[in-house]
Amino acid sequence: MVKQNQVTLDHLELQINVDGIPLFKSSGVSLWPILCLVKNMTIKIPFVVGKYCGKEKPQSASEFLADFVEEACRLIKDGLTDVDNKTKKVTHSFVCDAPARAFLKCVKCHSGYSSCEKCTVHGVYDRKVIFPASCCPLRTDEAFDAMTDDEHHVGPCPLKPLPIGYVTKFGLDYMHTACQLNLLESLEVLMKF
Repeated sequence: MVKQNQVTLDHLELQINVDGIPLFKSSGVSLWPILCLVKNMTIKIPFVVGKYCGKEKPQSASEFLADFVEEACRLIKDGLTDVDNKTKKVTHSFVCDAPARAFLKCVKCHSGYSSCEKCTVHGVYDRKVIFPASCCPLRTDEAFDAMTDDEHHVGPCPLKPLPIGYVTKFGLDYMHTACQLNLLESLEVLMKF
């Protein structure tokens, strides 16, 4: 019997977020939580599934993510079981800013020459790295898995055991792809006067 206000699902769609947060202005101490949100539930409250706190960001993405990856793989394989049924867990997406995405996926940061996470454009230097081409081949999840672009990857992706699309399931953030670039250009113009 289903109780009123009880949500019954045969699968959970999880959205993961990772980002570094400075705790104090006077020190370099930062917190790196791994947050999760169940997208296909009516109540949307993120919860902590892991965290790191230190004087700088975690040195190794593999070490930082090891417990999370192990547990997520186990949940994907075995699901969650309550009294009556088994719930399948699937990863919906990762929502992170550009520096956190680069850290998690072990790819070039957003200002690098081969840093575009959606296409294979190669940047050129013109007082900063710019991307003059607009019709480049798109990146694919399969090419990411095979690490076909040596210039894009800085190491093996520690999330690799998870069956997700490392291109299609990672969105881009507006702040680092549009606002920050426009801010830098605006500051350059202002400094000329």
